[in-house]
Amino acid sequence: MKGGRRRRRPGHSARQRAWVQSAAGRASARAATEASRIARRGKPRCEAKRKSDGQPCRAPALANGRCRNHGGLTPRGSAWHRVHYPDPLLEPEKYAKKVREVERRRQQQRERVARMAPEQRAKYEARSKAVKPRSVAERESRRRDREAAELLSRRTTPATPDPVAAALEAELATVRAKRARLEALLDGHISTEEQIYE
Repeated sequence: MKGGRRRRRPGHSARQRAWVQSAAGRASARAATEASRIARRGKPRCEAKRKSDGQPCRAPALANGRCRNHGGLTPRGSAWHRVHYPDPLLEPEKYAKKVREVERRRQQQRERVARMAPEQRAKYEARSKAVKPRSVAERESRRRDREAAELLSRRTTPATPDPVAAALEAELATVRAKRARLEALLDGHISTEEQIYE
């Protein structure tokens, strides 16, 4: 308390607090929560896979089939890499917030580059000049090429020899040779002198 005056919770008057704490208010909140859950059940889910366990994401999807965390808010088309600002006339508060956010990110980037060592700075600038934003089709083609190369490298990698399997193969070859010799002996193809010297 400051100056002997009791502070009111932000956004709640005494009447609102009384309603929220009443049995009818709690029942209304429960009914609204249940209605929201039922409405969300029928909505499509995000098509992306979670990084944590590789399972499909269960968050509600936006218009493009992805949730807000997996690309639902990412700009699309040829200008995907440019900052998209809200309309300053229709949404001035959102526009001002976006401008502040972009400026804050750019300031952080400038500070990070200023803290780099000279060799890091040279590497960063060389990469910035070499890597240019590409169209959606080019990025998709490069992604498929990377996946194909990874699959081919997995297929051509020779398996490491198992020492136990190699020992068993050698023993099996010895047993087969002895069996062939015994069969030849039974057929009479090996002379008695050869048997003695074996």
